[in-house]
Amino acid sequence: MIDFNTFELNRLSKLLYSLRDYTTNNLRFPKAGELVEIAYDVYSKGQLKRVNLPGIDLIGVDGHTYESKVTQFKNLSQRAVRSVILKNSRSKDSVNEKLADFFIFTDIKLGKACCVPSNMIYNMKFTGAVLTGNCDPHPEYFFLDNYAKKYKTDYFQEAEKFDYAYVESF
Repeated sequence: MIDFNTFELNRLSKLLYSLRDYTTNNLRFPKAGELVEIAYDVYSKGQLKRVNLPGIDLIGVDGHTYESKVTQFKNLSQRAVRSVILKNSRSKDSVNEKLADFFIFTDIKLGKACCVPSNMIYNMKFTGAVLTGNCDPHPEYFFLDNYAKKYKTDYFQEAEKFDYAYVESF
């Protein structure tokens, strides 16, 4: 497993804070998830490489595979993962494919993230085109437990400014 103590967690925290208001917007949610995957690559200091394969988003230098999932932590302790989509599928047969070795769950709204081995996921169910599951990560699996500091940068506001500038350039 990778060492999250060497990650640039302050930078990750800043990014998550800049995305915090956009996880309920269905059009922006996929972009937020993609940015989180890229952040794990960039802020890992060479420990992870983003590969963006079906069921595997990142590969560690040790060869372990990781799937990044943006979700919301539930329950009073705000640590439980419920009915998270583990795998999208085009057919029931492809759901039987092996899961990634580890799952990195990130709650953008709370500024929390954890990494758990896939064998901690339970109650897996195939529901139509997706495989869902639950997880109860122990506190020691959390490498980010809240925003480090409040920041004023907002990714989507900055992206919209860039989009307007790009369109106006023609």
